[in-house]
Amino acid sequence: MWDFVTTPFRGSLLELFGELESFMPARDALIRGHEWIVKQPRHSPNLLPYRTCAGHRDRGERHRIDDLEFCPVDNELLAELYQHLLSERELPSSIVEALRFRLVPLSWHAVESSGFRVGPATTGFRKYGILLAHLFDAASGISGTDAAAFLLRFRRSLDPINVMPWPGHRRTRQRVTSWSSALDTGIPTRADLSGDPTLQAIMRGFAASRLGGLDAPCVRHWLDGCQGTVTEVMRGWAEHAAKIAVEIEPRKGAQAPKHEQGEGPQQLCEPGTSFQSFDELVAQFREWIDWTTAVQVDGSLVKKPNPKPWAYFPVRFPSDEFMQVPIRNRHNVRVAVESRKLSEFSGTYRIHGDTKKTAIVALLDRIDAVVGSDDLLDIFEPTLTEAGTQKMNMSGAGGANGLYCYWCSS
Repeated sequence: MWDFVTTPFRGSLLELFGELESFMPARDALIRGHEWIVKQPRHSPNLLPYRTCAGHRDRGERHRIDDLEFCPVDNELLAELYQHLLSERELPSSIVEALRFRLVPLSWHAVESSGFRVGPATTGFRKYGILLAHLFDAASGISGTDAAAFLLRFRRSLDPINVMPWPGHRRTRQRVTSWSSALDTGIPTRADLSGDPTLQAIMRGFAASRLGGLDAPCVRHWLDGCQGTVTEVMRGWAEHAAKIAVEIEPRKGAQAPKHEQGEGPQQLCEPGTSFQSFDELVAQFREWIDWTTAVQVDGSLVKKPNPKPWAYFPVRFPSDEFMQVPIRNRHNVRVAVESRKLSEFSGTYRIHGDTKKTAIVALLDRIDAVVGSDDLLDIFEPTLTEAGTQKMNMSGAGGANGLYCYWCSS
């Protein structure tokens, strides 16, 4: 198996698919997983998780539409389900049974879900820098609040045919160095190449080919269930993939540590350091935890009161979408809800709160658990203090829920 955390990859997209195939379940296991998901709405009682998006539903809130019960999640449940298929382990008859047996996790705590395991997921592929990329987007572009809309979210979120292993863009730098002249689209420039529409169409072609092609019943069921069409699956995908060259390089901080453990400065950075992006801060986190012997970010070898703000990073939310923002008191208890535009939360943030090394490890686990998402809202929950200050709380990260960020300038 290719270790994308430590080893650069340079080759054709077709060769990359060959390396990624070692992280994919066998054809029969993938089809069994697909059929298991298809049957879930017919089980009662049951719980149908779906990939949430900014501003929609309180995190972890179960809600009923007609005779179906739904629950918003991130990608932990999907990742562990995929790991079950890789290991060819049997699953119980329903998702709610898998949750009760603690075989798969939810993303956030909820009162009505007490007793269920909450993330992160336990997988074997994440240590190689691999996350799961959706072939038809699991959240954006789906409108409506009826049962049909949430069933579509559910199918796109959890159907194992609708995902493909891909190097996580937070741990790797990805770029296309050569493009197929037969394609009339521009060369992709996204940080996460798996989100490019043309490459997604090629990836769908590869996924369909592994399962027997467009005429295979499971491929037809996948497309129908995800409301996809055969025109969105690129014909001649292999020819195009052979002509596209890509480079996947480990990000700084994701590689082997520069220092032997205990050597060099013990603190994460100078207090008050401004990072150019959240990704740059995350890369610094990864490098620091690999070699430091300190127990918290200020370099202390024993636990001390949390230091003053020690890192700043910019956040941009261009959307004017309205979302229901919780107002929390100093004990982090929700006391009210207010409607705010997401764009109001853009600005520079400073990190406060729990600065122990264990909290940083939990934060990185949470980042890896969102399986390649580009959305900072999958990691932090926008909230307001009782005084009206914008704040972002860690969400769904056991051991790091005391880590939070205060807005300090626009």
